[in-house]
Amino acid sequence: MLWGCATLGSTSGVRWHAAAAVACGVASKCQAAQRGPVIELTCRRRHVCARPPPCVRPRRYPSRVFVGDTFTYFAGMTIAVAGILGHFSETLLLFLIPQIFNFVYSLPQLFKIVPCPRHRLPVFDPKTGLLRPKDQPDWNLVNLTLQVLGLCGENTLCVRILLFQALCCIGGLGVRWLLAGVYKQ
Repeated sequence: MLWGCATLGSTSGVRWHAAAAVACGVASKCQAAQRGPVIELTCRRRHVCARPPPCVRPRRYPSRVFVGDTFTYFAGMTIAVAGILGHFSETLLLFLIPQIFNFVYSLPQLFKIVPCPRHRLPVFDPKTGLLRPKDQPDWNLVNLTLQVLGLCGENTLCVRILLFQALCCIGGLGVRWLLAGVYKQ
């Protein structure tokens, strides 16, 4: 789910940093509820996504390294397994709200209800140095962020999307804490 139809990867570091943000949410959830060997095993796995040392510096803006789909799929599967084995798949869904929203928002283009261009990335405007959505609508979270919050540079766009990701992770932990004892024992 972290690949989000490959459209969240259009700005420097969004894929890797989103995986790291969700992994930190998983790690925080695990530390809050240390119970049993399954949780300990899944908490140890967080290091795979949260701190791959070769990727930290080159993934900052401007990105010099592309981690590609393989890392994204691996990170998504690792985080999904942690949620399933740790019995907190509902909390994990709250962590993944940006990716789920991106997928649902993209469905009209993915099912060809609305024309879908080959590349759904924002366009760099050399006159202003800012990213802008294309003239035809591209239905994904990256372009929606530009439409709602205004044109910005790639670094600012990455920070905006990652702040939304972090807020969803914090909100997911808050909802989990508020419903503790009410929803699941």
